[in-house]
Amino acid sequence: MLKIAPDLEESQIVDIADLIRKSSIDGVIVSNTTISRPGSLTDRESIHCHLSNHSSIQSGTANKAEIGGLSGAPLKPRALQVLKTLRAHVPASIPLIGCGGISTGADALDYARAGASLIQVYTGFGYDGVGTCRRIKDELEALLRAENTTWKAVVDESVRKLSWTEP
Repeated sequence: MLKIAPDLEESQIVDIADLIRKSSIDGVIVSNTTISRPGSLTDRESIHCHLSNHSSIQSGTANKAEIGGLSGAPLKPRALQVLKTLRAHVPASIPLIGCGGISTGADALDYARAGASLIQVYTGFGYDGVGTCRRIKDELEALLRAENTTWKAVVDESVRKLSWTEP
């Protein structure tokens, strides 16, 4: 598995996709932490942010001034964009694992609809504890039931529609 950062430019993602298609890489995790500080980053999101230099963001600090890899909710929009770009440039046979800002069932479903086959929960689990994965699964199950569908059906349709096909 290859894990890529969300800080890549679109041309870099396309180049990586080309390498993935030509290699024996079995799958990709999208994405790692970001060194950027999204404009949406505020102290209100501090409960779901983490810096890889092992300092948790505390309420009242200047989040944009912190250094280190940022994870959690502020990462989600960019991680989803990188996932969509990569999915459009790799075949359906390459599973993508969505990661970044997943703390609800709706977040998980967003990743499936963007072309992820699986998801990885990290920061939300760290902040919300051992019940996080079960809660996300239960929320996701309720959303899927309300839409009369399954995770597999959403993933299969998204991957089929969004994946690269050989010209």
